[in-house]
Amino acid sequence: MNRVNDELIIAKPIPNTDSCTWTLATRLGDMMRVAEEMFGPRDMSYTILGVEFFGQQPHIWYPNSGNENT
Repeated sequence: MNRVNDELIIAKPIPNTDSCTWTLATRLGDMMRVAEEMFGPRDMSYTILGVEFFGQQPHIWYPNSGNENT
């Protein structure tokens, strides 16, 4: 059985910063932001970003909220 790479779903702190590593959810959120800048607003009735884990706590990502990892 293939195992999912932890880096795809688990965010880790970046030393000496207030930032974390990027996961699939953060990368998709950035792609959506760029697409909206290029092509205009998206349909806000649904979102497909996902969930990531940081420490023992899951974070659900909602794009363009200003604080995506809620």
